[in-house]
Amino acid sequence: MIYFSLISMLYAVLDFIVQPYMHSYGAAYVMIMDLRNSVFEDYPIIGVLLVALLCGCYSLTIYSIAINFVYRFFALQREGRLRYFSGKKLVCWILIPILAAAGWVINNWIFLRPDSEKTEYLRSRAKEKYDLDIDKTSYTGGLYWRTDPYGNQYLSMKDMIGALGLNQLFAIPLVTIIYFGKKSYGKIKELLKQGESEYSKQLQIQLYKALVAQVF
Repeated sequence: MIYFSLISMLYAVLDFIVQPYMHSYGAAYVMIMDLRNSVFEDYPIIGVLLVALLCGCYSLTIYSIAINFVYRFFALQREGRLRYFSGKKLVCWILIPILAAAGWVINNWIFLRPDSEKTEYLRSRAKEKYDLDIDKTSYTGGLYWRTDPYGNQYLSMKDMIGALGLNQLFAIPLVTIIYFGKKSYGKIKELLKQGESEYSKQLQIQLYKALVAQVF
């Protein structure tokens, strides 16, 4: 929980700095940072990194929640599997969200960073919707359908790879949460049969509800 709290604080700080605009328009989906009147106005590349790091913090959060679900299930099993969260093994669990976040940041940086075609595609819409000068912003995101020099539309594989990479990284903790959440709920329902008191069952239900609430 201390680890999750530290991640949440980092997430909040980055969110305060970036103050992102989440924008979906036509064939594009982007997260935009307004650089006007900020210390990053002359350093848009740093703004791109900050936006990518903010996405990485989301990954940190969801992966740490998934690990909490694993820990809660092992605790309910009471078969000694909590030993997997002790000593050096705990370091491995801590590293999983960090590595996943690094994957998100690298994916955004390589596949979803700004380019001229994407910028021009967003220019009028960003001005109309948010009164943003797209040349004074940083963003990451995909433009999935692009136009070649002959006016023909084609599917951008680079942007699709970036989107698929994020989806795969997101699917792992999501499946983990659903699987271990379901297994934990089943264990809680069996507590009375195992000789546990009603008080113990209600306590475990409260802890379970708190964990589920973190997901939302």
